[in-house]
Parts: sequence; C-alpha cells; structure tokens
Amino acid sequence: MTRADGRAIDQLRPVELTKDYIKFAEGSVLIRCGDTVVLCNASVEEKTPPHVPEGHGWVTAEYSMLPRANRERSRRDIDKLKLSGRSAEIQRNSFVIFNFLVVISLDILSSNIASNSS
Repeated sequence: MTRADGRAIDQLRPVELTKDYIKFAEGSVLIRCGDTVVLCNASVEEKTPPHVPEGHGWVTAEYSMLPRANRERSRRDIDKLKLSGRSAEIQRNSFVIFNFLVVISLDILSSNIASNSS
C-alpha cells in the first residue's frame, strides 16, 4: 500500500537541513520536510531575565506562521494586537547555558501536516 505522494505507509518524508541559512544569527537552519519549510534562528544575549538566579541561563522559543504558509491566509498577530497561541513564547529553564539568554525563533514559511514535527 502507498500514500498519495507515492511513499510507502511506513516511509518518512525526506528531511533536508541547510545550516547557517541566515547570515547574522548566532545559529540558523532551514528545515524542509515534504512541503513544510521552517526557518529556525538562535540568538544569544549576555543577560538573563530578572527572575533567573545568578549562574543560570534561560532558553525561550518563539513560534510563528507566516500569513500564507498554509491554504488559508492567517492574520499576523500584530493585526489582532495580541499573540496567538501558536506565537506565544515557550520558555524553559536551562542549566547548561550560564548567564546567557538564548532565543530560538521558528518561522513556518510553508506548511503541511509535517509542520509540528519540524
């Protein structure tokens, strides 16, 4: 049995990673998985939020989908004057990165059902 795109039922979509995709980010990768394209950037700041104890670091992630990343146009958060659930920050305490703030930004450029796994 095969899927509509010709893959076997147990066959994953091919994944392609392009490292250092953005020139000015401390780290970046463009991820392609089927028709899904995700841009991931990492920024590092030599500070932490006020609530983080001295000697600890903090990692936070932002997730956003561009207005035409899927079949129906979604509105940008700024149009609604509030963050959607998809764009809300996901914050994690980190014991590895001392006295730094690392911000991971994920932007969905093109989406299919593989977006969540990317």
